[in-house]
Amino acid sequence: MYNIKILIFNLLWVLYPLTFFFRRNKNVWVFSSYRNTYMDNAKYLFEYISDQTEIQAVWIGSNREILQQIRTNGRQAHHRYSLKGMWYALTAFYYIYNSHATDVNIWFSPKAKKINLWHGIPLKKIGFDIKTGPLRKIYHPASFMERLEQVIVRPYVAIKDDVVLCPSSNLADIFASAFNIDKEKLMITGYPRLAPFFDESLSVSIPRKEEFDQTLVYMPTWRDDDPNFITKAIPDFEALNDCLKQQNILLLLKLHPNNNITVEHKSNIQSIDSFTDIYPVLREVDGLITDYSSIMFDYSVLEKPIYFYANDLESYTKARGFYFDYQDLVQGKLLHSFDQLLNALRDLPSHSIDAVKLKNDFWDTDSAVACADIYNFLKEKA
Repeated sequence: MYNIKILIFNLLWVLYPLTFFFRRNKNVWVFSSYRNTYMDNAKYLFEYISDQTEIQAVWIGSNREILQQIRTNGRQAHHRYSLKGMWYALTAFYYIYNSHATDVNIWFSPKAKKINLWHGIPLKKIGFDIKTGPLRKIYHPASFMERLEQVIVRPYVAIKDDVVLCPSSNLADIFASAFNIDKEKLMITGYPRLAPFFDESLSVSIPRKEEFDQTLVYMPTWRDDDPNFITKAIPDFEALNDCLKQQNILLLLKLHPNNNITVEHKSNIQSIDSFTDIYPVLREVDGLITDYSSIMFDYSVLEKPIYFYANDLESYTKARGFYFDYQDLVQGKLLHSFDQLLNALRDLPSHSIDAVKLKNDFWDTDSAVACADIYNFLKEKA
């Protein structure tokens, strides 16, 4: 099945040169997200532009349930391969996405201005800065077969973004290097996806929250070389649940979308689908447990407790590499083992880092007005 998809993918490149015959409409902007989800920066910018500007904003995807939900809410959405979906992909001035132009429609993208909102301040190396580990060959193929694989399976790597959102001027060098673009092409603004942090109407309540003294969310990141890492990080979910029960804590568990592991609900552990938009929930939780995930930077904007648990620091560092000194980030409060995590849950105040310091170190933009800032920037460039 996978080989058939790759074959179809490459046959569709015959459509690529045909797009040059279509004129782009500066008042039509199309949006999409990775894996046909409806989330992240593109979602919140799409909703803002749909509701508050004269631009015709169109969401493109292939999940029919999501597309219907968007239309039910009074916004425009079309299937990627419907006639309307292809028409808008052919005529929209801006492609706006969270990852790659493939989020929208890579075959109709040549003349569109491609705006990459990305999905997080990176701690681990991303994009063209990845020079080790399993992802190295995607950005730096070293043999004929690796180069052939890149052309056939991941040709989107060669399609450059016209603009990349960079959430802080302090990160400009990193983003320019990772996306292999000039710093002049960076758009320095906050993140649209943080909108629920500032707008209470966008947040959602947590079921059963009132039954507990505290609610925490655990969000570990993806491991390129160890997809089943959670079984090592949490070797005994019963013991974890017992500890949480003793402290009357509710733990929300949200794994990275690349994980295919399902964790069963327990009395004090609620597993959240990995493709759920977590941002409306984050405002309502009392603290975050994470490891190397970029969620640490986003959550710091709330100035709430952050706890770091990483039992594989050495191997993870070798697999990808970091942009920043991890020990500085965790401020000497890293939990290295499952036993240390359990002990920390019994004395949480002693193990939280200074979230305000983390926020001040990494944010010099205001995400409360990010959507307006991006709209004005793109409108001026159109």
